[in-house]
Amino acid sequence: MKVLWLTQLPYTQLPNTKNPKGHPVPWITSLAKELSKKVDLTIISNNSKLEKDEEVYIDGVRYLFIKLHRASINLLTANRLNSSIVRKHLEREILEHDIMHIHGSEGMYQQACWDLAIPTVLSVQGIIDQYYPHLQEHLSNRRILWKIIQNTEQRYLSKMNNFMCRTDWDKGWVRKISPESKIHHCWESLREEFFNYDINPVNNNSVIYIGGCDYIKGYREALKSFNTALESAPDMNMIFITSGGLKDRKTILKFIKNQTLDNLNEHNLIFINRLSPIELIEQYKNCFCLLHPSYIDNSPNTICEAQALGLPVIASNVGGVSSLIKHQETGILSSLKTEELARSIATLYFDKNKQEYLSTRAKLESRSRHNIFSVVNKTLNIYENIINTQSKLAPVYSH
Repeated sequence: MKVLWLTQLPYTQLPNTKNPKGHPVPWITSLAKELSKKVDLTIISNNSKLEKDEEVYIDGVRYLFIKLHRASINLLTANRLNSSIVRKHLEREILEHDIMHIHGSEGMYQQACWDLAIPTVLSVQGIIDQYYPHLQEHLSNRRILWKIIQNTEQRYLSKMNNFMCRTDWDKGWVRKISPESKIHHCWESLREEFFNYDINPVNNNSVIYIGGCDYIKGYREALKSFNTALESAPDMNMIFITSGGLKDRKTILKFIKNQTLDNLNEHNLIFINRLSPIELIEQYKNCFCLLHPSYIDNSPNTICEAQALGLPVIASNVGGVSSLIKHQETGILSSLKTEELARSIATLYFDKNKQEYLSTRAKLESRSRHNIFSVVNKTLNIYENIINTQSKLAPVYSH
């Protein structure tokens, strides 16, 4: 089987990169590693900083990076400029492949290929149509970009026939926007390092938050609730993982001052820059829970990886998170209210039996859910089902 992927894989995250930068997209890299042992895999991504298109072969996988125009130029055309470039490449590529798999709608690839004559499936990641209402700034580059992505989701995904979903939330959204399409359930893979270690949260006194300074990830709620929780458990610490270095730290300290979060200080609030998987696991070993008070999420790898290690999770009950966490069984669900989050933190801190219970149950659940061999086999079955179904139907496209 010859499989074509379209995904936002950072050029600096290729498997042979010595100093990777950008988001590690583990659900892409870990699945590609195993799936490429069973299929002929080509991964197409893009990069505006390349001088020209670049094609490389690494570990049996063909990577094609398409040179596109800078975002600032492309957005002036509502993505039509870059979409036309991608489409020209795809019109050639589909002649050599059996199926096309679009990873996420955020890259707006659907605009370039929704009507190409090849069996196609889009796996839902984040849903910008649902994230957009949570933006609080009135004007920003992100607001402009997300509005354009939202428009492409609403216009083109309604025309697609096959989706891969993971949570009740993303399935519900797909049924609404594309009621005639077929939904295939398939969990994502995780980084293999998180299956190789076990964490015992009991006797640890640290909470970890790894959402950086994106308010949508709930950094303000994390700080306020931890500040309140310290009133009943003053010997706790918070490990705060940032991606913006000194800039993020200044933002956090300004927020703490403006909100008069007087319980937070340099001794109980520890800043650490983004870490490798092994470095992150080492930090997890000092923690009794992961705090994830996001405003909106589908199935964040942050939660899934913590669960796979056995680290209890306290998360906001939004989006698809309730498909990952059964309240008081495999984690703790909460609203975004400071008092409720703080109470959840302090209660879990003092309840060692609950820590152990959540750790054991979540680890079993997550490792089964994200087992790489199960995910690979399920993905292959979905591909075969779509190809076989498409071969029986004459493709009909409306322009």
